[in-house]
Amino acid sequence: MNLKKLSFFILVFLQICTLKLFSENVTFTTPQTLFSPSVDAFNITTDSSGRYGYVVLEDDNDKITVFVSSDFGKTWTDIDSSRTIFLTGGDPQIITDRSGKYVYLVFKEGTASPGAIKAFVSSNFGQTWTETTSSFGDGSIPQITTDNSGKYVYLIWQDNVPDIITFVSSDFGKTWTDTTRPFGNGFNPQITTDSSGKNVYVIFSEGGFTFILNSLDFGQTWTVVLPGMFGINPQITTDSTGKNVYAIFREPAPKIYISNDFGTTWRQATDSFSVIALNPQIITDSSGSFIYAIWRDGDDKAKIFISLNFGSTWKETFTSTGEGHETQITTDISGRYVYAIFRDASVNIKIFGSLDFGLTWIDMDSTDTFFGNGINPQIITSSTGSKIYGAWDGATLPITTGLRSFFPLNSVSINR
Repeated sequence: MNLKKLSFFILVFLQICTLKLFSENVTFTTPQTLFSPSVDAFNITTDSSGRYGYVVLEDDNDKITVFVSSDFGKTWTDIDSSRTIFLTGGDPQIITDRSGKYVYLVFKEGTASPGAIKAFVSSNFGQTWTETTSSFGDGSIPQITTDNSGKYVYLIWQDNVPDIITFVSSDFGKTWTDTTRPFGNGFNPQITTDSSGKNVYVIFSEGGFTFILNSLDFGQTWTVVLPGMFGINPQITTDSTGKNVYAIFREPAPKIYISNDFGTTWRQATDSFSVIALNPQIITDSSGSFIYAIWRDGDDKAKIFISLNFGSTWKETFTSTGEGHETQITTDISGRYVYAIFRDASVNIKIFGSLDFGLTWIDMDSTDTFFGNGINPQIITSSTGSKIYGAWDGATLPITTGLRSFFPLNSVSINR
């Protein structure tokens, strides 16, 4: 037996022993108030380890600020407590690279919509911020994404026409290039990229139709690859290589489109889904093999469908017992650990977790007393799925952190 085969068998044996000797558990902290009173909007992100957490918010006076944690969400610091750095704005979005060192913030200036698009950069884990000198023009609902290194950053928004506008930075947000053509009119744009930043995907709706464009050269040129399919509220995700890309939108029934060739060709999933899908969301692991979609159906139930074979087939594995509104979902790089969040009819925040690739789900607060009330919830996880952040709006802005851990089984027997 050669060394490679021996190493493989040893790895399998150790995994089996681990499963026999240990079980897994996910526990969440009592929600702590990040900001009081309520906020108008917020967005949350974390680095790959979960150590660095970043929350951008628009407070009740329409001021933008950023909260930073460098200890896995235990403590948080208001970076702009005097409200003199970012000033007034709305529609804030924040993203960080794999290390958490480079953090990017975008929002529209002022209280009117559209407003001037503003972008800020931090290259020291969110401690200090610099406004980019590029003039982006007016817009609303900006979105931002970056590659693993933070070198390549992509901005997208809709202006007052509304046209879809895109800008690209290839130097950690220092300078920006307008790469808008050939987008044209559109609403609700979304953008994603792979781990290298080379392959970039944009989705938006216009006139009741959804369009997808791809760039295979770091956002320098764009090609329309899905030229208008009936549907709205689009979302898009890709794996770490950019080869496998998945899009979801509604018409009002959910539509899932799949590309396994860097967005060049697309096919629609033909599985039977809901008749109605509100707020559809989609996410995949780093390989693109495991895909998770969530939405609210016509009965106001939260539904989760999964595919474990690159989108070839889908099956439903979760339906909420009560209502499920404002659904969100996230997964780790392996796709094994999946977390969903939504609010029910009584405005209770619900978090569910799966430790087996979405096949079964655990209610993290079955008594509906732990997380409390809220709206517009968000959830993210670290690359290993071991650290989870959940946040939502309410009378205040609470945040909770989850920890996935192994613990010994009480009774163990080893067969010899």
